[in-house]
Order: sequence, then structure tokens, then C-alpha cells
Amino acid sequence: MSSSVSKTWIDGRTWITSRFPLPAEKWRAISRSLDLSDRELEVVQAVFAWSTDASIAEHLGRSSHTIHSQLDRVYKKLGVSNRCGLVVRVFAEYLAQEAPVLPDGSGEFISGY
Repeated sequence: MSSSVSKTWIDGRTWITSRFPLPAEKWRAISRSLDLSDRELEVVQAVFAWSTDASIAEHLGRSSHTIHSQLDRVYKKLGVSNRCGLVVRVFAEYLAQEAPVLPDGSGEFISGY
């Protein structure tokens, strides 16, 4: 494992989130807003660190088949069809939570912001 990989702690376990490092509370907020279970959140976090079902399964101590099934459920829940869609959906949720709130309270993104 590279020393440049950033780590986040969730429930006392280390999660490698090199492509999207977030504090645990941000992951939990995203999980709540997307209605993900704890197990689904574990798999989603792992997608941001490892690219294959096999590598995710190895790090989470589950079978590749289980990871594939869990990802399929997450895809359906989020209305996406693949890992790319999953990453975009999670990142979009993060951005929505971080969006500046306008004086009218709308919370919409500011053009050119």
C-alpha cells in the first residue's frame, strides 16, 4: 500500500479512500441522504479505493459474488447502472451537501461558482 493513500476511519475500521478522501461524518451524511445501509456504505467506500469486485472482496473479507450482488442493489437504489454512475451519484450528493446557500435559502449552485 502506498504511503500517499489517504485513509478515513469508519466504525473503528480503516477504509482506504484514495480517490475521494472524506471524513467519516461526511460519509455518514452521504449514506443517510442516499438511504444506504452500513454494508452498502462499506461497498460504496471500497469502490472509491479498489477497482474490481475481487479486490473489494479481498479487503472486506467477502466473496466476489457477494460484492457483485451488493453493488447491484446499490446501483438499483441510486438509479445508476455501473461504477461510473455510482461515483458520479455519490460525488453529486457530496456537492449538494456542500453547496452554498443563497440569501433566499434556495441552496442552488451559483452560476460560475
